[in-house]
Amino acid sequence: MKEVNWSGKKWTKQELIEAVKSFYQAHGRVPRAREFTAKNNYPSRGAFSRQFGSFSNGVRAAGYEPTKPGDYSTRTDEPYWTEEKILNAILAYQDRTGTILTDRKLRYKMIPGLPARNTIRKHFGTILKARAKAQKLKKLTETLKRVQKKIDKLLKGNNE
Repeated sequence: MKEVNWSGKKWTKQELIEAVKSFYQAHGRVPRAREFTAKNNYPSRGAFSRQFGSFSNGVRAAGYEPTKPGDYSTRTDEPYWTEEKILNAILAYQDRTGTILTDRKLRYKMIPGLPARNTIRKHFGTILKARAKAQKLKKLTETLKRVQKKIDKLLKGNNE
């Protein structure tokens, strides 16, 4: 696929449709309006609005169904934080730093590898509750590993 510089030109409907198809081929998914900027080397949302009335109508003209607002199931540019991922991130942070995660540490800055403070609160209510649940997960994981070792030892003994 050839590299095209999309910025600074007047767009025909066909060129806009080709841009959507090009994005789909490159990324394997339908583009979102915020991804279509000259900075990202694509035509602007305004070009779609002028030709089709809206970005979504332009995506439909290309033969695709536009992504609905708030639909994060196809996101590839931002991680989707599940409770399990959050708990594992908290445990990894605590193992890496040797300190416990507190609300204050997340209050004014993002910490690489951790979700935002509000994301943790949304899932668990408080950082303290999330941390407690992470510790339970850690203990459960350690217990499961010990049980698995015992099972493996018993199975090995039966095979001899």
